[in-house]
Amino acid sequence: MKTTIKLFAASAIIFCFTANLEAQNNQSANANLTASANVAAAVTVAKTTDLAFGNVTPNNVKTINTEGTVVSPGITTGGEVVGKFALTKSASTQVTLAFSLPTNLVDGSSHNLAISFADYSSSKLAKITNGGASPDIAFTPASGITTANTSTTAWAFAATGFDVNIGGTVSPIAGQVAGTYTNTVTLTATYN
Repeated sequence: MKTTIKLFAASAIIFCFTANLEAQNNQSANANLTASANVAAAVTVAKTTDLAFGNVTPNNVKTINTEGTVVSPGITTGGEVVGKFALTKSASTQVTLAFSLPTNLVDGSSHNLAISFADYSSSKLAKITNGGASPDIAFTPASGITTANTSTTAWAFAATGFDVNIGGTVSPIAGQVAGTYTNTVTLTATYN
């Protein structure tokens, strides 16, 4: 029996020692963090008005700026209208605006009328506006623009919506066939 007690005592000591080592080896700590995401409102683009050059005459270039004003030679009929898109987005978000621009307008018989969206003098042919509440932001349509939180585009970055105006230039040739010419201008707005 003495041997049994000794064995029992030795086993108990070994068990306590082993349990104490395991407790020391299994020490742990934890902390929590919160995962979060801010879902931005979908960016939307809608056409407000089509870009209309009105009547043009053969061999007379006609440019309409972002105010809808004829700024180069060509017959003026009062039907000239700047193209306009309305854009909505979440406040304080950066969005890139990019145009897909045609090089020709086409009539129903596949005749072409050259159109361009390059700068006319020092005036840009695209701009972002906010109904006169903020300074306009001019840019070159082919280059596009990103509304970042910078001194140039800070108000558009902060805004939940604004208009994008686009003008252009048509260049009828001397023998331009009479008719109505059309093509599509696409504005794509993408969150960065």
